[in-house]
Amino acid sequence: MQSFIRTGAKLKVFIDNGTTEYPLGIVQAVSFTVTQGQKAIFTVDSPFPAEIAQAAAPSMVRGTMTVLMPEGVTLEGAGLVPFRTSGLGSGGDLSPNPGSVENFVHSAHSKYIHVRLVDRKTNEKWVSLDYLKVSSYSISVQAKGIVRAELQFEAKFLSPGLA
Repeated sequence: MQSFIRTGAKLKVFIDNGTTEYPLGIVQAVSFTVTQGQKAIFTVDSPFPAEIAQAAAPSMVRGTMTVLMPEGVTLEGAGLVPFRTSGLGSGGDLSPNPGSVENFVHSAHSKYIHVRLVDRKTNEKWVSLDYLKVSSYSISVQAKGIVRAELQFEAKFLSPGLA
């Protein structure tokens, strides 16, 4: 009997910003923690909880995802990170012209997005992260190497697929 184990390299990431679905890349690693929103309620003089109350604490998903980025794909294009919307200097560089307020306009807010992790071979949904925002990210590039984006995120909900 042959064993089939799901591996990370078989997952691809799609970003849905409400209007379009954007293929972001291939998952190199993903880890997340789901907080269920439970809280232990204690009574006087007892070391044991009298109740574990549901919805008495924050409920959310926090995690990290490392994505291998294909050519032509950007985090800004996927709507994952804020980007500079104006402020190009006269030479086409990003140095602002002094005294001009318009040169400091940025997209400082971020929208909620929906992330789907899909099996590359079967095209089946593995998991969805709904109402997600990227809290921080880093990009690593090596000479003649693969571009990697590591995303730290928080989401409201996790919807399992076949997992």
